[in-house]
Amino acid sequence: MSLSSSKLERLGGGALFEALRVAADRSGLGLALIFVDKDPPEILLLNQYGSDLLGYSAEEVLKLGPWGILAPEEGVRRRDAAQVPKSDPARHHFEVNVVTKQGKRLPVDVTLSDVEIDSRRALVAFFRDASERWRAMSALQESEERFRLVVEGAPDGVAILNGPRIRFLNPRAARMLGLPSSEAGEGRIITEFLHPDDAQACGLRIRQLLETGKPHRDAAEYRSRSIEGDELTVEISAIPIEIGGDRAIVAFARDVTERKAIQGRLAEAERLTALGVLSAGVAHEINNPLAYVLLNLEYLRRELPKLANQPDRIDDMMIRVRDACHGAERVATIVRDLRTFARGDDSVRGPVDLRDVLEAAITIVGNTLNQRARLVRDYADTPLVDGNPNRLEQVFLNLLLNAVQAMPNGTPAKDEIRARLRAEPGRVVVEIEDTGEGIPDPLISRIFEPFFSTKPVGVGTGLGLPICRSIISSHHGAIEVASEVGRGTTFRVSFPASSSNELPVKRASNRAPVGDAPRGRVLVVDDEEAVGNTLRLVLQSEHDVDVAISAEAALARIANVDYDAIVCDLMMPVMTGIDLYEAVRRSYPGSEDRMIFMTGGTLIPQSREFLAKLQNPLIAKPFDTDLLRTTLRRLVHLPKSSRPPGAT
Repeated sequence: MSLSSSKLERLGGGALFEALRVAADRSGLGLALIFVDKDPPEILLLNQYGSDLLGYSAEEVLKLGPWGILAPEEGVRRRDAAQVPKSDPARHHFEVNVVTKQGKRLPVDVTLSDVEIDSRRALVAFFRDASERWRAMSALQESEERFRLVVEGAPDGVAILNGPRIRFLNPRAARMLGLPSSEAGEGRIITEFLHPDDAQACGLRIRQLLETGKPHRDAAEYRSRSIEGDELTVEISAIPIEIGGDRAIVAFARDVTERKAIQGRLAEAERLTALGVLSAGVAHEINNPLAYVLLNLEYLRRELPKLANQPDRIDDMMIRVRDACHGAERVATIVRDLRTFARGDDSVRGPVDLRDVLEAAITIVGNTLNQRARLVRDYADTPLVDGNPNRLEQVFLNLLLNAVQAMPNGTPAKDEIRARLRAEPGRVVVEIEDTGEGIPDPLISRIFEPFFSTKPVGVGTGLGLPICRSIISSHHGAIEVASEVGRGTTFRVSFPASSSNELPVKRASNRAPVGDAPRGRVLVVDDEEAVGNTLRLVLQSEHDVDVAISAEAALARIANVDYDAIVCDLMMPVMTGIDLYEAVRRSYPGSEDRMIFMTGGTLIPQSREFLAKLQNPLIAKPFDTDLLRTTLRRLVHLPKSSRPPGAT
């Protein structure tokens, strides 16, 4: 509807503005022509759509003027709109609140164009109802605020990543990464906050998420350090999303440090349970070789005195000695495998050959297994994996025991346990298959639940498989099971292949001829006098050996003799090997570097921490005599950095 039509005709723009009015009505736009060369501005034209939107007739709008329909706060803000420079976008497009004739506040979107009519400044205003968009924006802001409150107050960490780069962290995630605030992490690479051993695996997982666009089935565990400086184990679940057309990742992080500690204690209990199951078989394995060791030694004790009169029997005596040594080696191997299994330390990881780990588990369970089934090895050449051999051995030992217990009445003639080892692209796979009773379908989904067991009461704790899955997950691996009642079960375990193709360097014995090394002065310190005296007999062809049966007696000897090497038992009554080391370090600086420690059992945490700080060799009992000789030769060759006062 036009205002002052005759006036428009006089200005020569009637036909043009009539065309604009019709077009605006059809397009659902409000149209107004406003002269702004005086205050208050004069509304000359308002179309029907604009009139309907405001609820006023055209004549009413003419009387009110633009300031009369604006909300009170908008009048102050827009009164000087005509003075805004033409180059400023705010002059041409903005939003304002108006008040309709019914008293309703209405947001409108306004676009202005400057025109000149009969030498007068004017504005052509197009406007539309913006309330729907305002409601949407308000809902979005409310949603974002609700999301912010939920995320920032969440007990778990939440992170948004662009590739490996951090885009957003909630406060909990920032603390998990050791950052003072969420903003401190923005733009940084997420892997720089993780343990170096976990960074590569995390980077690979991020790349897979971005490339495939699919979330991983299982959560991953990584180590980080909190803002308080504590080492944390964090469980990460991540999903790929799109933000602004770019692929990103939302990661949810849960601190499972406490849970891991509990699982560690449960793992200790599970190891003890497993050792209880194995005790009878282990006793059998040890008693067999021990029997012929003792029998051969008894024979030698009786027959050696006769040797002076029967020199032709030397070869027979040597056969008995060789058999005794072979039996003792078998006992030593069993004890070493048990000690490895019982060791709780899983912090050290490196390249591992799963064939060696699997064989160590088979050695422990061998006698128990052989009574119920035939063991078949199906090994292919495989790359190494990154892991802790002690923990991986626990996994395979548990799976082998499960296979044995799946055949309570098994016999080697008809029952079989097959151990497979093979490589797949980027992974190494181990399968333990048995021909036992199998697991019913309704129970398969529950076998990894803590304390759930398919075994009879008193046979299983229900912790073995949950602990196995936890260990496997911590090595970024996966475990699957397939079973058929009456036909058997197969457990399939897979791990990522290591980027390294070399095992950690082991100390080789490489025994050199005795004549190639200088003779040294060696002190053996052990509270077991028989051990010290036997070592003296073994080493006296190469070195001058003294024996002390206590650390106190050793200190008295060290005060008067400059020893090339001190072979010392780690655990002794009253004064331990650690105490002796500290006393030597204080009184005879430099001599402590020439100490070789011996141990006959699993190290206690104090001993492990002590040895971790030193470079001193550690030799386990029973002795690898070649290794001991090699270590002694190295120390004898080294120049002495200092000589104890008064030493001769």
